[in-house]
Amino acid sequence: MLKEILEKQNKINEFACLLQKNTGLKGCIYIHIKQGKHSPRIKYCPKTCKNNCITITINNEIIDDNKVIKNLDKKELELVKQFVSENKDLISNYWYKYNEIDTYDILQDFIKWFQEKL
Repeated sequence: MLKEILEKQNKINEFACLLQKNTGLKGCIYIHIKQGKHSPRIKYCPKTCKNNCITITINNEIIDDNKVIKNLDKKELELVKQFVSENKDLISNYWYKYNEIDTYDILQDFIKWFQEKL
């Protein structure tokens, strides 16, 4: 039983979630640890965390089906893209070295960035 629990825990996907109170954005930013074979990326979910999300790679490529992005506030989208551009090293480190980086520490760095921009 303990072995099964530990195996399930190892399969949990972890991410850092930045909410409006820390970013000033109307939605949520998710910064994931490495998932699959694709490159480092974040997700931005406008308004609430229950909405569809857009994905932005660290190269600022937007992956979206146009349903979400057409309703996005352009100023907010630009701020999220700027966040990705200016924090690509931190996002990449969290992506690849998640077992060496404390999620709390990286969240503090990201929150500090937003506080300086607002």
